[in-house]
Amino acid sequence: QRFPLVLTLSTEESLNSKLDFFRTIGIKNDDIVKLISRQPQLLSLKQETLQRRCDILKEQGLSDDDVTYIVMNQPSILCRTERLLREKINYLVNSLNRNVKQLVLFPAFLTYSLEGRVIPRFSRLAELKNEGLLLEHSSLSTVLSTSEENFMKWIQRKGNQQKSLTGRRLV
Repeated sequence: QRFPLVLTLSTEESLNSKLDFFRTIGIKNDDIVKLISRQPQLLSLKQETLQRRCDILKEQGLSDDDVTYIVMNQPSILCRTERLLREKINYLVNSLNRNVKQLVLFPAFLTYSLEGRVIPRFSRLAELKNEGLLLEHSSLSTVLSTSEENFMKWIQRKGNQQKSLTGRRLV
């Protein structure tokens, strides 16, 4: 029901080539079943497309094991366009000055909207750091995986912890 187009896939050769692809990147047969049940759209993608998206991760310095782990934990990244994957990795490395290995700790980073969530939240953190109201470096998961309401509460709490040091209030 989640992805009825999968039912129209007809060639055994096409299906086998995708299953072989997942095996070649280090995913075991039992895990392939889990992967496909979580993200059935993967079966509708060409093997070459899947390979290109994995290659983007490898080009950034991630190991084969890292890529396998990321795909197993966040298979939807293989359904993202190459352009989006590159943009998100570029932002992580060049704008946030984070090591690409942080994707192994939080693969879901690649699933969040840059304009809708990632950039606004990290821009707010940068403002607070520049004002001296936030001193610590926050994890990707802490910043992104919480609701907007809880994120704002967290910002308020962190800022208020610093006010005693600076004598300033977070507004």
